[in-house]
Order: sequence, then C-alpha cells, then structure tokens
Amino acid sequence: MRPAGICKLLSLSPASASLGRLVEAVRKLKKSDREKLIDESDKRLKSAAKRLERNRIAGARLLVVCLPHSMSVIQKWLSVSSGEKWASEIQFSLLCFLSDAQFLGIHSSQKRTIVAAITKFLLSVRTDRARAAWMAGDLLGDHWDGPEALKALLRALRQARYTAARRAALHGLERRFQRSGPKDRAVIIKALLVASERNKNPRVRNLAARLADKLKTDSIGFR
Repeated sequence: MRPAGICKLLSLSPASASLGRLVEAVRKLKKSDREKLIDESDKRLKSAAKRLERNRIAGARLLVVCLPHSMSVIQKWLSVSSGEKWASEIQFSLLCFLSDAQFLGIHSSQKRTIVAAITKFLLSVRTDRARAAWMAGDLLGDHWDGPEALKALLRALRQARYTAARRAALHGLERRFQRSGPKDRAVIIKALLVASERNKNPRVRNLAARLADKLKTDSIGFR
C-alpha cells in the first residue's frame, strides 16, 4: 500500500490530520483494513521511507491511533537497539504521540502495558540519540496521568543501565514534581537525595543533588 493508498483508505493525511479525525477514520475501518494499515505502517518504518520526518510522524501516529491492536508493533519498536540506524528517530516519533493513547478509550490495563514498554525502553536505552530517551522521560513526567508514570521514572533513576536514561528520568521527575501533590513531591525529593549519594555515575549524582536543592526551594511556593 503506497502513501496515496493510505490517504485514500482513510480519506485524510495521517501526518497532518487532527488526532480526532484520524481516530474517527481508523475506527470506521473493517478489521482486515485496520490490520493492513498496521502492517503497512510497520513496513514503511522499516523501509527507506523512514528517512523522511513526515513519514516517521505518519507511521507513529497511525500505530498509536490503532491501539490496542498495534500494541505488539509499538512494543517491538521501543525494544529496538538505539544503535540501529534510524531506530532512535522512530522511537522519538512514537514517544511524541504515545501520550495521546490515554484519550483513545483504551482499557487501564492497556495503558499500564504502554507505561511498561516505555519503562523497559528507559531501562536499556544506551544513548539519547535523537532525544528519544529525553522524550520518554518527558512523556512520563509531563504528559502521562496516573501513579504508574511516577513509579516508572523512579525505577529508571534507580535501575537504568546507562546515564542517558537516568538523566532522562531526572528531567521527567522535575516535570512530574510540578504536577504533583505534597506526598509525591516528598517522594521525588527523597529519591533525588538518594541518587545524589548512591548513583554510580558522578554526573548523575551532581545533577540529582542540584535538582533536589532546586525542587526543595520550589516546594516552598506550593505551601
């Protein structure tokens, strides 16, 4: 199926249409057409078409609006090594739009599956190439509702194998702090203080200490 075929099937452009229109168009599809759309989106992200940003955006948006049926494909892309060419760019695009999944009417268990996939990504990502790790932290910290997002960020700060993910977790925790109540703010500051003393990377320890000091000062304004 060529891009023109996808546009014809949906009667719109997946790269530029509003989320609402795209969701409506996908929901009108027959099961067989939806499965073809997921398969074609996956194939195009594997092909030379992925070199163009608009194609990565279109593929990512289509996979997200096809949730939960596209869950296994999204999980697969988030588990691809960042060392593979264009993998990080595709992961960044997916992470940009995955927050929209919360508003698609999917079951809470499926939302938890998404957070688990993002957490797994953070625990193993080696670099912040294409800012994919940063976007994962930003998504969990600033865009995802529910307690599982904070738990994921705290786990990434403690257990991520590489510095890029721990720094992404710090960014996410800073953003999360601004959206949290007193109890969660206290949890975040405690986690930062622990990281400032125990994290194996001196740069992460320094960043965690500075962020803890900043947030403790900011928290005065919340009282």
